[in-house]
Amino acid sequence: MSDVSSILGYDFETHLTRFARNLRTYGLMIGPTEISDAMNIFTNQGFMDRASAYWCLRSLFVNRFPEINMFDQAFRRFWTFEYFDSREVQEYKSDIFTGGKKFSRRRTETVLPEHDPSSGNVLFQPNPVGASSRKSEEYRDVSHLAEINSEEVSRIASNFVRSLADKPGRRYQSTRHGTKIDLRRLLRESFRAGGEPWRIPLKSRKPRLPNVVFMLDVSGSMDKHSRNLLHLAYETCRKTSQVKVFVFSTDVSEVTREMKSNTMAEALTKISGKVAHWSGGTRIGDCLTQLSTEFSFVLNRYTTFVLMSDGWDTGDPEDVSRKLSVIKRTVKKLVWLNPLIGSGDYEQATRTLEASVPFVDVFASSRNINELKKLPALIV
Repeated sequence: MSDVSSILGYDFETHLTRFARNLRTYGLMIGPTEISDAMNIFTNQGFMDRASAYWCLRSLFVNRFPEINMFDQAFRRFWTFEYFDSREVQEYKSDIFTGGKKFSRRRTETVLPEHDPSSGNVLFQPNPVGASSRKSEEYRDVSHLAEINSEEVSRIASNFVRSLADKPGRRYQSTRHGTKIDLRRLLRESFRAGGEPWRIPLKSRKPRLPNVVFMLDVSGSMDKHSRNLLHLAYETCRKTSQVKVFVFSTDVSEVTREMKSNTMAEALTKISGKVAHWSGGTRIGDCLTQLSTEFSFVLNRYTTFVLMSDGWDTGDPEDVSRKLSVIKRTVKKLVWLNPLIGSGDYEQATRTLEASVPFVDVFASSRNINELKKLPALIV
């Protein structure tokens, strides 16, 4: 491959990033982590031949079989710098964006010619990685996110709920090593044994069912990371009834009822038809305000509030911290799960995160299943 950085002043890092952003407009789930990994490979290995570059990028950017054709078309333009007429309009059907309303996507501003009139090379239109203020009006089919090891996530959810159920409630339950004598049970067993009880039944207070509120970021920058977090919320709903689930990007939608479906696939199918702002922009501060005003009844001194977001935001970081401070005063514990912790992209989001540190009890990584396994121990 020729040195792309020397072609008409092209910077290869920018060119690769714009290629990935272009693929995102087709529905491929490519986040900052994948772009960073691709750049590291090219930096460490040097520029490759076409076949090596193709398989390297495809292994990082493609997750589903239907995405291969879209990737192949974009890769040819990426590699050859094919000229595109800005007036060119092509329509195609996306099998990824099929939930809710039926529509086709129009490829008008996806690729534009280089601003230099003498250039015949493609300049992929910037679709910023990270936060975007764009509001999505599309009902996206997210049912493919159900493809995950549910048994593993179920165990994590069980440990998570158990770690939160730390304080005893008012009700009692029979136990071997209780703290009080269970008089009712003692009388019943005495009657059965002719008035001579053969053992002393004991009881102890039942652990209080934990109140959990999940607030999951489903903006475009979280596409790649939504899978594990949605499953964690779903499995937690199966372990305890005191759970509320909200998704947000530029708006907030409650999906608690949908999350209590019989299967994860069924839950995601229902969510597809309800949530119109999936993969939209990001307004964390505004959404926190909406939650604390419209759904204030779910926040109380027994609530563990779990914010699941990468921290990318188009608003003022101080605004996010102010909203979190209000929620912090209301709830028992505030947890922030961030998929960028432990990755090279974490530093890029620190303005919002640093402003929020004083009001967050636990910052934890949700980058993968192994990181989520550590969550119950961090909550205690």
